[in-house]
Amino acid sequence: MPSGKRTRGSDAAEARKALLVLSDLPAGWTVSPSPNGGGSSFTGAPGLASCIGVPAQIVGALPPEINSGQMSDKSGTVQVQQSISIFPSARFAPSPKGTTALDVDTALTDEGASVPSREELVFFVRGQFGDSLELMSTGSSATPSSLVRHLISVAQSRL
Repeated sequence: MPSGKRTRGSDAAEARKALLVLSDLPAGWTVSPSPNGGGSSFTGAPGLASCIGVPAQIVGALPPEINSGQMSDKSGTVQVQQSISIFPSARFAPSPKGTTALDVDTALTDEGASVPSREELVFFVRGQFGDSLELMSTGSSATPSSLVRHLISVAQSRL
């Protein structure tokens, strides 16, 4: 949880229970601590808010969040992480249409070589909780669509 942000313990406990766990993934996956520290400001809030049709203060808000560990497949080329933000109220946590999904194709540089990368981000809101599910693949590996559907279904059923 970012420093300076307080939330009720029951809200944080509910968010923790809703996180994906290693047993939600296929056999052979591993988990490591979350690399997300939270607490930094987002300077692109006005542009993103305009693009998705919500007020800028919603995108720019830094509510407390609970993060899952970073889960990786056997090869380490497909990774999954979930963050649940705890907004002050349901009114403060709207999504334009309930669920928003973004798909970004990029290239990473590894020792001077360009490596294709794909990130899928699914965000949905339940009450005062904003659930962000991030799936990232590098190289020629792709996150199987059946796994994406399964994880979205599990995440949505827990909040």
